[in-house]
Amino acid sequence: MPESRVPVVGGIVIGSLAAGWFALSHFVMDTGVLDALGEALGVAFALLVVASIIGAVLSGRGHHG
Repeated sequence: MPESRVPVVGGIVIGSLAAGWFALSHFVMDTGVLDALGEALGVAFALLVVASIIGAVLSGRGHHG
């Protein structure tokens, strides 16, 4: 996969997981809309942090000065 598509695919995956979390929280666990939205945004933020850490580790490999 070309490197220019990686952020797009990553964004789609993170967005899908956040939407799934919202649906699970709101429709299955009967959480209020604002609470479910807050949880979904928290999940998206956590996934972005994890992706950032993985990206930093992978980009730093092999560049020992």
